[in-house]
Amino acid sequence: MQIMRVGVYPYSAEFDPFLRHISLLEPAFQISALISPAGWGLAEQTIKNESRNEEWTVMSVFEPVLCDIDTVFIPTFHVDEKVETLIIQEVESIVPQLKKLYVPPSYPQKIRKVFRRPVRSLAVYLKT
Repeated sequence: MQIMRVGVYPYSAEFDPFLRHISLLEPAFQISALISPAGWGLAEQTIKNESRNEEWTVMSVFEPVLCDIDTVFIPTFHVDEKVETLIIQEVESIVPQLKKLYVPPSYPQKIRKVFRRPVRSLAVYLKT
């Protein structure tokens, strides 16, 4: 089984419940990096999952972790249109280096079309 090394961007505290229940994620997916936009105040924080003895240091840019990830998951986030545009541009800049890009099924089609690669929903990869 091929392991997909996942980077989560934009990471925020809203994603923490997912990390606490990470055992629901298919074993083929490994959370390898958490990236939060600069200015959100989360960079350099250590996020721990005690139940699986895992921890991640939140990064504010992709460059230090690009060699550690091959997939990016974009969780639902709530920001104004200007910040949303910046987040989309940041992801677009690294898309050529990724194998896969995942967004929640609830994302509007207009955002899904922005990315040059086919976008898949992570929901199909959760254990039921």
